[in-house]
Amino acid sequence: LQRADRPKHMGLFGRKKAGTAKLETRTAATSPTTSPSESRNPSPMSSPGRGTASKAPPARTSPAGSAPLQPSHLNLGPSKSTTEALTVEEAHKQSVASLRPGDEAYVAVVPSESVDDAFVLGRVVKVTPLQVTLQMANNEKRSVPVAEVMPAGNWTPSEESPDLCSLPALNEATVLAALQHRNRRGEVYTWVANLLISTNPCRPREDLYGQSIMQPFATGEIGKAPPHLYAVGEAAYRGATADSVLYPRTQQAIIVSGESGAGKSVAVKLLSEYLAWRAACTLHPAAEKPSEWVE
Repeated sequence: LQRADRPKHMGLFGRKKAGTAKLETRTAATSPTTSPSESRNPSPMSSPGRGTASKAPPARTSPAGSAPLQPSHLNLGPSKSTTEALTVEEAHKQSVASLRPGDEAYVAVVPSESVDDAFVLGRVVKVTPLQVTLQMANNEKRSVPVAEVMPAGNWTPSEESPDLCSLPALNEATVLAALQHRNRRGEVYTWVANLLISTNPCRPREDLYGQSIMQPFATGEIGKAPPHLYAVGEAAYRGATADSVLYPRTQQAIIVSGESGAGKSVAVKLLSEYLAWRAACTLHPAAEKPSEWVE
């Protein structure tokens, strides 16, 4: 679907591709504002190796003049001239290299282990550039490649983690351990910043829903709300109805995704019930029953 007359560094909608976190400094420093004629018809003399080079747009510099600024539509953090961007593999290697003997880390379960979990916890004994040796719960020592080790960050599942971003080490093993622990305690909802993870309890949970549960979300502060579908519905309702200088009224959309059997249909039903109750509560504050409001 790439347009033939569009430069290769431009995406379908005229923005630079950002498929990788590593961008050259000169690319990040180039001003994003370019005339349509320059974008669609690049000069044939601008390619490297030609005798005449086209004049490049001036680089935007910081007030101190120490490092070039990035285009406003690219949210890449600090410029590459001051901080090198890390790939996922490089960040993982750094986290494993920071392990010390006595720290805890997760490794994948091997077929000989008769456990239901995907990962098991072990204590670090030795760390080398290529592998890590851990002592497992059964006092067995196992040496595994660095790529298969997931630091636990000295976090234990008994700690309360309503927001996964608060985990000292965020990886597949710690996320699964936190969700599993919360699900066993009956906590089926968990925040990931402003996203909500819902696990299917596979049994009725009337104690989590109803008008008495809705009311605190309608009157409370959104940023401090506990993880719940009603918190998502309230954020969407206020975004669609409230109008202020800082938070102008905008159209809202709630995306519910998941595999088959995850509870998407029930989640949409509960969100619809909350939005209908919330709107009716605003229109008819004197009513006492949600059924009267909806009617």
